[in-house]
Amino acid sequence: MAIPFRFEKILTIKQKEKEQVQINYEAAVKSFEKEATKLYELLRKKEMLDEHTELELNNGFSIIGIKQHQLFRDSLEKDISKAQYEVMRTRNIMSQKQEELLDQNVEVKKFEKMKEKAFKLHHKNLVKMDSKLMDDLSLQQFVNRNL
Repeated sequence: MAIPFRFEKILTIKQKEKEQVQINYEAAVKSFEKEATKLYELLRKKEMLDEHTELELNNGFSIIGIKQHQLFRDSLEKDISKAQYEVMRTRNIMSQKQEELLDQNVEVKKFEKMKEKAFKLHHKNLVKMDSKLMDDLSLQQFVNRNL
């Protein structure tokens, strides 16, 4: 016998919404990781360039080489700046998605609690009805024995 729960359809809808928000959150996390990795690679590239430049300066470096390195470094710093912006943007999106996921979890938990309470109430009513039925049967047996 199915346990009656008035909000079963709403619970199902909320669970599906939660699953969709979970998928969106995971996509936001992947996007953030991708942008953070890109930023890390650019910073690593800049660090290697600085090391290479330092080594070249110690060994003797032409003015044209210094200019080329400086132009490359400037370009790299612009890319790093863009990547930092993207990391901040994707981090904010990820945080928003996380908040949405937390809100959806709360909503689903509310309905699950309501379902649990409905189940307990239903079970309590069944036990009560069973007890009443047993009392009636006992009374009938007692009356039948004494007749």
